Formats: sequence, C-alpha cells, structure tokens
Amino acid sequence: MMRRTCPASWLTLVVLVSALTALAWTPVPLQHGASRDLVYPKVQASIVFSHASHEARGTPCITCHAQAKSSTRVVDRLVPVGQTCDACHGPMHTAVRSPALADVATGPATRAECTKCHGAATPAPTPWPQARLTAFSHKKHGDMGMACAGCHGDLSHVDLATERNMPSMAQCQTCHSAGSKSALAAPSQSACTSCHERDGSGRMRTQFPEGQLRPEHIGVGLAHTADFARMHASSARSDGATCNTCHSPESCTDCHAGRTKPRGVHAGDVLRTHGVDAKLAAQNCASCHRTESFCAPCHAATGVASGAPSATRATGRQHPSKNVFINGRGPE
Repeated sequence: MMRRTCPASWLTLVVLVSALTALAWTPVPLQHGASRDLVYPKVQASIVFSHASHEARGTPCITCHAQAKSSTRVVDRLVPVGQTCDACHGPMHTAVRSPALADVATGPATRAECTKCHGAATPAPTPWPQARLTAFSHKKHGDMGMACAGCHGDLSHVDLATERNMPSMAQCQTCHSAGSKSALAAPSQSACTSCHERDGSGRMRTQFPEGQLRPEHIGVGLAHTADFARMHASSARSDGATCNTCHSPESCTDCHAGRTKPRGVHAGDVLRTHGVDAKLAAQNCASCHRTESFCAPCHAATGVASGAPSATRATGRQHPSKNVFINGRGPE
C-alpha cells in the first residue's frame, strides 16, 4: 500500500493554524498589583535607606522593627523612629524636639547631617499610609514561626521598601485557603471582610479615591478578568455568597432585568450576528430582551420578519430574495 504524504505547503498551513488556535485560547494575563495598590496606598517617602546594605551587614529585621513582635493591629506603626537608628549610627536625634523633625536645635545633628537620611533641607515626617485592612497580627504569624521574608519577600536587593513589598493576596492564599498543604496553614477566613474594610452597607469596600478594587487572584475562584462580565454565570451559581460580599442583589437584578446595559456584553457587530446566538440559546437573550416588545417590533421595522410590511422586506432583509438565496437563480 502506498502511503500518501502531506505536501509541505499543507503541513505549514496546519502548523500555522494550530499555532494561531493556541494563541487565540491563551488566557488574558492578570494585571498583578493593580488592586493590591488600593489595599496598600502608594508610599511617598523622601527617606534615604537601604534594606540591602543592612542585610549585607547581617542586621536582623527585628533590630529595626522590634514592635512587630507584639503588634496585633493594622494601625500599629512598625517603621523605626530616629532613636532606633541612633542605637547603631550614633546620637543623631537627641536634639529633635517635635515629631515634625522641624525643631532642630544646635546639637550632635545639624541640618546638613539630617539630609543624608531625610533627603530634604527641612526634614519632615514620612507619611507611611495605613493598609486598608481591618485585621492583621504580626505577633500571631511570628508565634507560628513565620519569617518576615515569607510575606515581604527577599529584601537583600531592595533599598527603600514600599507598597510593592507588601504581601499579595496570592501569598496569603498559600496558607489561608481551603485544603492548603502549608506546614503553617491557618484556617480559611470566613469572609472577605474578616480582613478587608467594610463600606456603609456592611459589604466589602471596593471604591477608593484611586480606583475600584477587583479580585485578581485566580485562587479566589472569581477573578475579574477581561471576559468576566460574559463568563461569570457559572461562578455566581456555584458561589453566590462570595458575590454578595461586594455586590448587592439589586446590582444583579438591575442588569439581568435589562434596566442597565453592561458594557462589553455584546460585540460591536451584534446587530449582524445576533441571529446565530438567539437560535442557539434564546433563553440567554430573554434575560434582558422580550420577544414581543423588543425582538418582534425591530424585526418588523427592518423588514426581517416574514410578517413585515412588503415595502420594508425588500430593503431590510439580511439575505437577498428567495429566488437568489435559496434557488440560486438570477444575475445576483
């Protein structure tokens, strides 16, 4: 028997189509950090400091952040004060008489020496913003043997640590998720608001001056990716309680009853292509549109419906006449 071989041109086409198909189904990558920056506001710091140089000298984290050993609240300030630095760098802050660091008298530290670390001719306090969380205990994690790098990462190559060095939700989920295999695994939190702030309605706060907080970590099961508005039905059916953490029932009914038209639900050419979708799953269309009040009047006005006025049928139909489209006759 002779084996038929595939021409090189066809083989190239098959490989190309396979590659394009794989590319078309590649998931949209998550923009990690966009929502995390809302939980940890941006640090606007003029302080001159290097974690890398201190780690190179073997300085333990607890030397500067001693308060972390006993901290049980998010509001606790764990950034070292000037006197903490003096323990190694000499008495530089003995003449400072106010928290604003503006009242510097004659003493061991001069204004020129202050700028070496504070980066300004008139040193001012660095505003370290509070994390927008309601509960976190450094003490509890430390007592379980959790190392600082487990949440804050490797700082051996970092100078000034900022919000980028705060733990992401993905890191928290490695321990705080159902079925975690971590040796330090802790029970899963009962609700998002166990850690995140609430709004006036008691739901999780999602609106901030900088933007809207959206879940990004796929481990949650409800990551709001680019196609989430179109694909969220299965997630909502399987875990509606999680949806209610942020969304009120009214926000669902307003959309599903057709009172609002969510952007991104319909493609740009929906008027031309919606017939196929309507035939395949008319029940999806019926979530917002009613046949008698929406579909039928439009089909009649545009001449698509069989019962449309004869004057509109010739110009409004999507296909040419039956003689042309069905029977294949005529110059068209």
